[in-house]
Amino acid sequence: MASMLDNIRELITPSVISRTAALTGDSDSALTTGLSATIPAILATLAKRADDNGFMTQLSRLATGAADADPLTAAKAFMSPTTTGIDTTTPMGGWLSSLFGHNVSSVTDAIARYAGLRSSSAAQLLSIGSSLVLGYLGRLMRSDRLDATGLANRLRREQADFVAAVPPGFHLPGFVREEAKTYVTPEPERRPSANWAVPLLLTVLGLGALAWWANRYRPESTVATVEERTTGAVGTAGERMGEMVTRTLPGNIDLRVPTGSMEDRLATYVESPSASGSNVFTFDRIEFMPGSSSLTQGSNEQIDNIAAIMRAYPSAQVTVGGHTDNSGSSAANMELSKARAESVADALTRNGVSADRVQSEGFGDSRPVADNSSEDGRLQNRRVTLEVTSR
Repeated sequence: MASMLDNIRELITPSVISRTAALTGDSDSALTTGLSATIPAILATLAKRADDNGFMTQLSRLATGAADADPLTAAKAFMSPTTTGIDTTTPMGGWLSSLFGHNVSSVTDAIARYAGLRSSSAAQLLSIGSSLVLGYLGRLMRSDRLDATGLANRLRREQADFVAAVPPGFHLPGFVREEAKTYVTPEPERRPSANWAVPLLLTVLGLGALAWWANRYRPESTVATVEERTTGAVGTAGERMGEMVTRTLPGNIDLRVPTGSMEDRLATYVESPSASGSNVFTFDRIEFMPGSSSLTQGSNEQIDNIAAIMRAYPSAQVTVGGHTDNSGSSAANMELSKARAESVADALTRNGVSADRVQSEGFGDSRPVADNSSEDGRLQNRRVTLEVTSR
């Protein structure tokens, strides 16, 4: 199953580029470079706003109206008829302004710098990119019968992919993945009295701010709750559970996995129809961004391993289950658990597992495996499971 980003990239045809070049007078290569940054940046920013119900309602309405429009024709709705910039007084231009925090001119400047374009051309490119994204989202809502909530869930699910696709050299003001900054405190002049206290205080405050920022965006981990722990097993996501071993799968495929890990136990279970033990396995090395269904890049290793095992055993069918702790409302927890289960299921199908072999289901906080009154218990309850329904 192709991702949203891949599907939109396919819309950037040579015809679209050549028509845009005729409109702006810029080279095809510069325009292609600009769109390569503009499209994922728009999608990543949309995903960041997925929890804003009012914004998502407006987005779904605009997308529905743009579903069948030609992107270059639709782009005119963003542009001012008297200037070369985005007209923020129109419904489309106003939406684009609200998307980027009323910072559209800075966004067009960023596109111009990255692609080597004039500001007027960058504004045209931003409007065309927005039209391509809105048109695709409108068609997706129609084909998959999505409402604003369903569209928000889709955007959340692929948020990490959108962010990763934004080129590192593209510096977009207010973007969700800001470049790391290094702060250097100049050496204070040697003067009498206590003037050294001011730079020292600034340094302490700066370090405190950096620590707060790092903790604020620390990924929320799922937990490894394994039935059979081997020596050295670790119960939290992101850490090795044992020594690396090689499992040989059908087709002479060698798979390197940690001893006692989920994929190690799953391979043992599916390779023999007579194997006993639980048919439910808990992912132990995947992570989501806080309050989101977006998998982190560090989750790819285990997802890839599970997909390889399923490809090697084509009769195996599974259900991915999402679970949360009891923090927040039960309705929100149910929605989040469903989105996370769907995110993992989609990741497996993108890795070559047939979609008809993978189901997903959210359980919210209804099936705790530990006491929610402690942080350790809540950590164990935030998990994603894989239930083998046939093999």
